Amino acid sequence: MLRPPFLALDAVAADCYAEVGWSIERAASSFRRVPHRVLLVPSLDRRTALGELRHRSLADKGTDWISGGHDFLAEWYDDPGAREIATGVLVTAGQTPRKSAERVVALVGGGHP
Repeated sequence: MLRPPFLALDAVAADCYAEVGWSIERAASSFRRVPHRVLLVPSLDRRTALGELRHRSLADKGTDWISGGHDFLAEWYDDPGAREIATGVLVTAGQTPRKSAERVVALVGGGHP
């Protein structure tokens, strides 16, 4: 459905960059060369979004992403850098992954598959 170049921003992490000698700033600069960078969120309301993300993560991965008092999901959701890099924000609002993917394709000008 989605063809290269496609990158899920939440699939990359600072540890990975450190291993290859990159920084978050260098990665962000590279991302900006990609014409469409869509941030997917379940809701624009922080509390609703974090509740949905936590529910999905517990069901799929068995973790709430809180470790040692550090809330990784909240950090990701609140990160202004992700919104700054994004050229669009898509609110999934409980849609199926397929429907969300179709909306991403339409948002970036690919129409429906």
